[in-house]
Amino acid sequence: MLKLLVQKLRAAWPDVKITVRGDSGCGRWRFMRWCDSHGIGSVLGLAKNPALQRAAIDWIAQAERPFGHTGQPQRLFGSFGSAAATWDRPRRVLVKAEHTAQGANPRFLVTNVAGDPQDLDDNVSYQRGEMENRIQEQPLDLFADRTSRDRFLANQCRLLLSAAAYVLVQALRRTAL
Repeated sequence: MLKLLVQKLRAAWPDVKITVRGDSGCGRWRFMRWCDSHGIGSVLGLAKNPALQRAAIDWIAQAERPFGHTGQPQRLFGSFGSAAATWDRPRRVLVKAEHTAQGANPRFLVTNVAGDPQDLDDNVSYQRGEMENRIQEQPLDLFADRTSRDRFLANQCRLLLSAAAYVLVQALRRTAL
């Protein structure tokens, strides 16, 4: 599907710069290699694992120390090269070492996009999370997942009303907020 979308975007705008944001499910070497070979930027989440946490131990410790003194949440960013056994080559991994009252919360991204780790996290990866929040609004807030009736038409009507409510909420958000 991404291949088709890229073809359509490049047909309309040949010089467009495309960056894909995704969660750890996208962080597979074939997907990353496809993005590399087609000139597509990728910023993909990585699931925490012991190897990543060992590589980021200095940033994690540097975030923990000031938190211990001030009690204020701390965030540090960095990057390092990593070559996971399942990847076709070494890649750039970004670390966000966050320490809050709940403890250390390191997060990792793999990317082929140049730039400052904090800028990539704040302005590229974070937007993916916001998009997911919007996607969840309809099923969670407007009960679009409630198709418990035994008749197709009743469930279809419920989904239609939920979709209409979602469109109204988006219109209000866009025009009034």
